[in-house]
Amino acid sequence: MDPVSALGVAAAIVQFITITSKILTSTVTLCNSSTSDSSEIMSLENIYLKLKTVSLNVSNAAKKAAHIQEPSRSIQSQGEWNPTTFFLGSLDEDLATENPFSTLQDPYASLGNLLDTCDSDCSKLLTIVGKIKATSNPGSRWSCFRAVLKLFWKRDEIAQVEDSLERLQRLVTIQMCNISNIYHDIHLRELGKLKKESEYLGIQQSVQIKSIESMLQTLIERQRGSEGTSVPTDSLPTQLSRLERSMLQLGISERRVGREMSILRSLRFENQKVRHVSIPIAHRETFQWVFEPNKEGESSALLDWLINGQEHFWVAGKPGSGKSTFMKFLADHPTTRSALAQWSHPLPVIIASHYLWSPGTEMQKSQQGLLQSLLYEIFRHCPYLIEAACESRWTLGNENDQVAWTLPELWSTLEAIPLQHLADRKFCFFIDGLDEIPSANLDMMDFCEALIAKLNAPNIKMCHSSRPWNVLEDSFGQEADRKLYIHDLTRLDILRFARSRLCEHPRWRVLQTQSRRAEELIECIADRSQGVFLWVSIMTRLLREGLTNGDSFSHLKKILDSFPSDLEPFFKAILESVPSIYRERMAETLQIALYAKGPLDAVIYSFHDDIEDVDIGCAINMPSYENGGEILRFRHEEIIRRLNGICRGLLEPNFLGQVDFLHRTLVDFLRTQDMTEFLRNQSSHKFNPSLAILKAHVSWIKSAGIDDGEFSISISTSGFENGSLYESMLARGIHKALCYAVAADMETSVDKTALDNVIDDMDYTVSTLMSSVSLKFLNHKELTKAFEINSLDTLFKETVLDMPLLGYLSRKLPGCPVYFSGFDQPALWKAVFPAFPCNVWPEQASQKLTCLLQNGHDPNQLMLGGLKTVWQEFLSKILPDNTANSFRNVPRFRAAFVDGLVQVFLEHGADPNARLSMDSSSAFEILLSFSYQVFSPTGKAKEIQAAYLAVLDSFIRHGATFRRRSTEGHVTRFHAPLFEDEDPVVLFFAQLEKTFNVSASPSQANELMEIAQRILALAYDAKFPMYRLQASLNAVIGNTTQRKGHDTSRKRVERKEWEGETSNKRPRRTLMENS
Repeated sequence: MDPVSALGVAAAIVQFITITSKILTSTVTLCNSSTSDSSEIMSLENIYLKLKTVSLNVSNAAKKAAHIQEPSRSIQSQGEWNPTTFFLGSLDEDLATENPFSTLQDPYASLGNLLDTCDSDCSKLLTIVGKIKATSNPGSRWSCFRAVLKLFWKRDEIAQVEDSLERLQRLVTIQMCNISNIYHDIHLRELGKLKKESEYLGIQQSVQIKSIESMLQTLIERQRGSEGTSVPTDSLPTQLSRLERSMLQLGISERRVGREMSILRSLRFENQKVRHVSIPIAHRETFQWVFEPNKEGESSALLDWLINGQEHFWVAGKPGSGKSTFMKFLADHPTTRSALAQWSHPLPVIIASHYLWSPGTEMQKSQQGLLQSLLYEIFRHCPYLIEAACESRWTLGNENDQVAWTLPELWSTLEAIPLQHLADRKFCFFIDGLDEIPSANLDMMDFCEALIAKLNAPNIKMCHSSRPWNVLEDSFGQEADRKLYIHDLTRLDILRFARSRLCEHPRWRVLQTQSRRAEELIECIADRSQGVFLWVSIMTRLLREGLTNGDSFSHLKKILDSFPSDLEPFFKAILESVPSIYRERMAETLQIALYAKGPLDAVIYSFHDDIEDVDIGCAINMPSYENGGEILRFRHEEIIRRLNGICRGLLEPNFLGQVDFLHRTLVDFLRTQDMTEFLRNQSSHKFNPSLAILKAHVSWIKSAGIDDGEFSISISTSGFENGSLYESMLARGIHKALCYAVAADMETSVDKTALDNVIDDMDYTVSTLMSSVSLKFLNHKELTKAFEINSLDTLFKETVLDMPLLGYLSRKLPGCPVYFSGFDQPALWKAVFPAFPCNVWPEQASQKLTCLLQNGHDPNQLMLGGLKTVWQEFLSKILPDNTANSFRNVPRFRAAFVDGLVQVFLEHGADPNARLSMDSSSAFEILLSFSYQVFSPTGKAKEIQAAYLAVLDSFIRHGATFRRRSTEGHVTRFHAPLFEDEDPVVLFFAQLEKTFNVSASPSQANELMEIAQRILALAYDAKFPMYRLQASLNAVIGNTTQRKGHDTSRKRVERKEWEGETSNKRPRRTLMENS
């Protein structure tokens, strides 16, 4: 329990001291009566009730201090100070959670002892008051309670109680100080973490954090001022209440900041800023024309838009014309900020950019990555918008990192941002490469128009770039003052760049002395480039190589003339210039780069080169090395030189040490049918890119170990700082490698036995490395606290289950049924609730469940350390509560139905009559109770109506029944605890009536009637009082027959017919017969 909960326990002691002291010191006349009409007369009955209240609260506090959960309602006395709400209304989770604060153990032990004393003294007083009531005549009066107490107790007994009160007051004050000091220490550390993460995420939360800091400082100073001073009895409740209010307010503020950070973290993604950093910085003096006036003295259209424009501006350009470099130059240039400041005055302006990259990872080239980046930038600068725009995620608290965003959710969040609240600042977004998003032209147009529409606000505008495709030209190219074609404006920039690149070479001056025509090379480059910077960059590199070789002007001119001006023939000519001895390695290297899900680390290409004969066994037989870090550094340096030679500069390293394509245009060219055939023909017939990447990863792990590098699990990694091995670099590295195992598993051309051998070898390698680490961890308390040691041994298998490698598992499990033994929870549970972050359900969760269930895994197996089965725990997670927003707050409920997970469990032996707890209704009954939400005429609930009916049908087909209720006489007691007076059968048929009246189609009506008939039969078997359904059944049958044009007067249902009292048989007329 936290310090605030500890104060809740202390509250019972303070209440006892306060009320008992008032009773003992009161001078008010005491009367033996049940009530009193005068404030000057105190009744024994009131005293008894107050002491009874105190006794109950002391008892509950003692249980809470001992971590025993026994919720109860306390009796609150009228007109007196009561214990804090945190004590009286504590959450079940508080009671059930073990104390995570080791420093609170001593205060809790002391509080427990004080509670025992309170309980003993309170029992004595209750006994004596009861004795006074019993032995005194009604209406008896005494001058005060102390006076009558002297008649029944000895003087030393009264003094003993008074001394005990004084001691309790002194000791509880000390413990309040101790708890407060512990709270200060905890929250000072928490404040430090909040500051650090806020700076890391770049969130503008300085005001909130300063407020938290101020509240904490005030709390500390107030507490220091009270230490060592005697606190009057009457002031104890006030001091405790003030301390608790301060702690609660501070906790609320911290939780709010923490939730904002959690949602912002969930919007970040791997390699989010890599593309921006990888784009070359514009050459000096390049693109300066955008900020300079033209010959007529007019500013450029773009500069004018930055200062005065609204909505959007389009930068169009040919492939390779330098759009990305220009957008980076523009977004980062101080003149841009100055111009936008004029537009936003007097408000501050926020500049954000995103650079799409087609050859990159899925997030780097997708609508989702773009939208997450935009939302991240908006929320980073306006965190106060997060709660309103992300309502459902806000309820998840700090669990947002575990739930991936979906595209519809991102759009709805962008739409939900209350734009009027952005009035305190202005935003300008620079988005590069809208054409990099893989989609059909029509989809691209829809996306661009939707994006502009969502961001259409007076204080938001956007500059975006793309190729001049027709569809984009139609959308954005109709207004001359809001577009520019960059390839038409860069001739002077190209001249400067070409001159700089060639003139900087030490052999250029030699060439100039040999030929007066040397300058013609520069002019020729500018003329032939057609505004395409990429062509210029590659051509100047080739000419520099010629200069290094001492080529003459005429030979350099031949090189220049031999390469086409168009990019595609240009690329083809470069590839054909590679010596034949290197062609196979070149082709395989390029295929690996094309196949990769993002830029691969350079050492992958190094390890692939080592497997010369493309034999599966090479990766398996590769030895593990010590000093792996030094070897890898050497490999990295060597492979960069090698790639530059065999690929002629078309692949280049980025700042992360990864290998990437020179340009997106090159990727498009290599993916054409002709080039695909060209690369395949140049490669070995055994070559498979997915298998090659997987084998290289296995070799990499063996060489690198897990001390540092890509597969590190050292304590300095982010994974251990967060206490999660599943977020460590090791887990991410294994996940990346197995992505290619999944791909290879789905390719028919891959030998599956050989593939399984590689996966098994990787499993053995990781497990061996982890077992040695486990031994080290046993000697480090902090590391063992970070996560369970057994997760080290099972990390690889958990990743296999998470991927999912369905083909591998279908081949592995029949011969090795204990493959998933050793998990901290059953494999079925891990399949649907993995430790890895996922979106609602893991990928192919239904197929994974089926695979496990078909291979002997039991849905009715108990969870380790719990009293529920896997199936029961699954139901507990997916069923929403009975609130209006429960569908929104429990997305798994909807997804589990639509994806068929419930049916998979039931079809493989899950108990259809399982209950979520000992005294709850069955899951089937609870599902019936949610019919009013599922068949709501509005909202997204309509989307799952068919799935909901299919689930109910599956429950019934697999043996679901209603629980037979206990009876008194001839009356059946039938109710569901969740809904008090309403039971699920009544709710279902009442909603059935509404659905028929409002929205049921003929086909849906038939489905509903079939399900209803079967539910009715089940209810009858459970001796349900059928007359309670009469009104709904009459309405449904009447509505149905009206739809069919029948005379409803002949279809009445009599009460006795449905009561089941006249016959032991089921109802004589079914719903379908009546309809």
